[in-house]
Amino acid sequence: MNKALTLSIQLKKLEEDELITRRVYGEKPPLKVLYKLTPLGEKIGPALEQLCLWGLAV
Repeated sequence: MNKALTLSIQLKKLEEDELITRRVYGEKPPLKVLYKLTPLGEKIGPALEQLCLWGLAV
């Protein structure tokens, strides 16, 4: 599986889980797409940071 497809799948999953929002600008390619954390996505940030720190320590 190529990296662009993997990223696309992960972004769709994050959107389904309501951790990010996706906004598309334009009507035909190339489109501009902006992603933003939702309030829920912002809440999970500190927990992810702690997981990253833990992962670096082990």
